[in-house]
Amino acid sequence: MGMSMCMDERAKIAAVTTATMPECLRVHYLEGFASTPSYTVKKATEIYHEDFVSHVNLMQEGKPGPGPEGMAGIVLGFTKPVPNLRWDVQEILHIKMPTGDKYVCVSTTSGTPFDAFLGVSPPSGRSFHFMAIDIHWVVDAKIKETWHLEELRSAVKQLKGKTTKKEIPLFHHGQMGNFEKLMQREAGSQIKGSELPQCVKDYYKAINHAEDFDMTEALAGSICDKAWEMHPNECPGLEGKPGPGCKVWADSLDAFWKEQFKWELRVALRVPCSRACEKYVVLSEVSGLTKGEFLGLALEEAKSFCIMGIDIHTVKRGKIIETWHIEDWASATEQLQAGGSTELHSGQPLNPDAGMQAPKKEEKEEAKKEEAEEKREEVKSEGEPLSVAPGSERGMI
Repeated sequence: MGMSMCMDERAKIAAVTTATMPECLRVHYLEGFASTPSYTVKKATEIYHEDFVSHVNLMQEGKPGPGPEGMAGIVLGFTKPVPNLRWDVQEILHIKMPTGDKYVCVSTTSGTPFDAFLGVSPPSGRSFHFMAIDIHWVVDAKIKETWHLEELRSAVKQLKGKTTKKEIPLFHHGQMGNFEKLMQREAGSQIKGSELPQCVKDYYKAINHAEDFDMTEALAGSICDKAWEMHPNECPGLEGKPGPGCKVWADSLDAFWKEQFKWELRVALRVPCSRACEKYVVLSEVSGLTKGEFLGLALEEAKSFCIMGIDIHTVKRGKIIETWHIEDWASATEQLQAGGSTELHSGQPLNPDAGMQAPKKEEKEEAKKEEAEEKREEVKSEGEPLSVAPGSERGMI
């Protein structure tokens, strides 16, 4: 194509879409969470590693797993009560790792439960529409580990709310999602928290009410753009609208400080994008100590919670111009109702360094030997007629 290729053309080549994403992700989303008959336990063993880990492990809380069979059960737990479930992947960010690749998938999820779902029983006849963010670690064409968050608390509110029956609610009250607004221009990388741009570092310092941080209007303007947009925009009176902008954000920090919220960064991913922008994906451990009215609860004494949060920040010219965020408030509610918790996922290790270690030299050499042997077998079998028994698995391919 030559040296004159423009940045947008390079971005088109680098960007991963639902048409070009790995086969394991295609099956995961377009067969598994699309409630298709083709998704079976056998199919699950083909796309997840035997030691597949999900954060959180919904089959055995606090333990590694659930493995392929357990994951198939989790998928069916979603699709069986919601046969019209849609899990529409809106954006995919690709991160090249020393071992394997990570893919950040942002999706919109909708459906109408026909059975008990998320604790809402009997079914209300109402529908839900929420955002989900997944981080998949893919190794040797299979998903090895997944960190996932869904706006489940929002889904429950919609199912219990006053939305018109049999009508899919407006996503984020009608706020535009702005997915794929930018194109990825080259493979991303996992970085240290110290390598994040200053505006992102200061964003979390502000939320955490750091002792060495004194918020001023000028400082707020150096962190977030004047027209900064948050998805969803949950500021009172601004739901469904663009914004809220840096001033409203700075004015709302008192609420974070009151609850003693702490965002501890565990994973940071950098993704170069078009239009001189970069996206930073931050996975955090979010904790807090709260009392009184919080998340619809009336707490008579101070109780703690510890949950996971995922943010995606778009940075341009040293400022955050847009953020997509999900925090596991549904789990926080459960923890507070049960008496509080300071342990993330009941002690299941978060494994933030997954993929950071390059394969050992011996493992690389063994993989090369296996690949060479497979090629020899392919050459050997070329031209030989296939003898396939009727109904055999080989004949079904």
